[in-house]
Amino acid sequence: MKKIFMVVALSLFIYGCTNNPSADEHPTKKEWLEVYITHKAKQCTDLYAQRIAVQVAIVSKAKEIVITLTSANEQEEISQSAKNRYVHDIEGIVKAILKEYDWTKSYKLTVQYI
Repeated sequence: MKKIFMVVALSLFIYGCTNNPSADEHPTKKEWLEVYITHKAKQCTDLYAQRIAVQVAIVSKAKEIVITLTSANEQEEISQSAKNRYVHDIEGIVKAILKEYDWTKSYKLTVQYI
């Protein structure tokens, strides 16, 4: 009985030591920011009548965020005023995110519609 208890206790100890998440499994600030910006931008663009694809790229060393908007799935081309409005909307959302966190305030933002 004592041997069974020791085997179970040892198994639980080993499981507990190997099942803990390590630091490698957590996203970096860059990864987190990219996912968060993409999520917020898609929430906004999902409300548009035109389907818009959003691509977010963050260059950590240059502290730059580049967001590219395009018409998704071969949607028809939209007017320049609509493009400008979409760019303005996304800029507003991302600037609000960047103001929210101290470590992102120095990032340069570029939003373009191709």
